[in-house]
Amino acid sequence: MVPIFLIGGGWRAETFSQGERVRVVIHDVHREAKGPQIEVSRTSPELLKRLFEMEVPEIYDGTVVIKAAVREPGDRAKIAVVSNERDVDPVGACVGMKGSRVQSIIRELRGEKIDIIEWSEDPAIFAANALSPAKVSKVAVTDFEDKTLQVTVETEQQSLAIGKRGQNVRLASQLTGWTLNVMSEQQAEAKSHAESQSVSQLFMEQLDVDEEIAVILVQEGFSSIEEIAYVPESEMLEVEEFDEGLVRELRNRARDVLLTKAIANAEQRDGVAPAPDLLEMTGMDETLAFSLAARGIRSREELAEQAVGDLLDVPGLDEQRGVEVVRDAVGPQVALRLDLNGDLTEAGACDWLGTLEGVGLEYVEQPIPPELGPDALARVRAAAPMPIAADEAVTDPDAAAELLLSGACDVVVVKPARVG
Repeated sequence: MVPIFLIGGGWRAETFSQGERVRVVIHDVHREAKGPQIEVSRTSPELLKRLFEMEVPEIYDGTVVIKAAVREPGDRAKIAVVSNERDVDPVGACVGMKGSRVQSIIRELRGEKIDIIEWSEDPAIFAANALSPAKVSKVAVTDFEDKTLQVTVETEQQSLAIGKRGQNVRLASQLTGWTLNVMSEQQAEAKSHAESQSVSQLFMEQLDVDEEIAVILVQEGFSSIEEIAYVPESEMLEVEEFDEGLVRELRNRARDVLLTKAIANAEQRDGVAPAPDLLEMTGMDETLAFSLAARGIRSREELAEQAVGDLLDVPGLDEQRGVEVVRDAVGPQVALRLDLNGDLTEAGACDWLGTLEGVGLEYVEQPIPPELGPDALARVRAAAPMPIAADEAVTDPDAAAELLLSGACDVVVVKPARVG
């Protein structure tokens, strides 16, 4: 007899009678000394998917595919489906004749309402479908990076689109993976008007044009100084009210504004400008160099002293790139440092030297602590992917610099003296 545990409970104080047959989805299996322990769930979206697979043959045979499912157990659920065959309606297949298929699942979930949504790769269409049963007037992408959509509905549809306590829009957002901002047509119009006014004011102030020209620019779809500066001249000449002289003047003024901003930004960054040796590093770009300089890392030497883990919050620097730039900074002209702090083991020393494989340089290495055994140094030397030039201790960065300048070796590994 295998013990079975229902996790997350049911919902609405769901109770079961002895001997009652209950459908659940297996959440996890724990193998313990007293035998396997099985965790099952009736609140997981996976249960909804499995129930549809059992009730809808088109899903079971792959004709209809479930793309996503979300639930607020016991209350409402949404499931997105798509058909692999043009002549098969995915929503109709899931509903069944007179709703027979979906009603069977609703009974199993004890009255939980289910919205069956047709999936689309177009996020605007998918979002409009996901807000069912509300009817959507318009969907516009406001931010691709943050995955935000503005959804416009008629005033009488707004409360239905949002749902009780925001449930409908919340489930639709979870289903689509996009943030949905629902507005009535009046609210959307007011927002659009306010944004147009703001952009018009920007053009009037920065381009020194009158309100009429600013309004025309906004009406033609221009929303930034950059667009005016770099859009092809032929496109601006398509504006009925603009002639060649006006277009040229607008473009020149826009470029002057951008140039002034660029100069101001450069002057502001001069206080934290990176050193030339940092900018000249392989794989380094100006944006990353200035980001590092803003953190107080202005030179190649300062970068070489950093731990990769401390740099992961620098914009544009993930772990792989962090390893690459730090390793390049360490290079043949910088002393490498490894702090013993009394906890370096033979295995640790071998692993650390192994990370330097491919450098192909000679090293000065501090002797392995004697308590690791008389043969430890030889074993560590054998593990090193490059020859170790000497075994005298080098604990002073100044001494390391002298060795570098003398040409005695290419790189010095500086290890602080053992503590205690």
